[in-house]
Amino acid sequence: MATRLAFEEYNIAIIDIDEEAGRMRENKLISKGLKAVFIKADVSIEHNVMKAVEYVFNKYNSINVLVNNAGIGFTGRSIEEQTLEE
Repeated sequence: MATRLAFEEYNIAIIDIDEEAGRMRENKLISKGLKAVFIKADVSIEHNVMKAVEYVFNKYNSINVLVNNAGIGFTGRSIEEQTLEE
């Protein structure tokens, strides 16, 4: 999805706890002439998410699309109904 959005001229921020995988994705996009930045963060920790969002907002001046594909399991409730702990 990031590659498709990047080709549509979106700036991409890859946020991942796995630095090696995140850097690999970042470099792959950059090697294609696309705009991307990697931020190492554990998205299960609210403070890390807030710092990552702040960094992205300061770098790009906005966040237009957010794709969250991190997760451990399915609770049966929508994302709006879940707590931070879930």
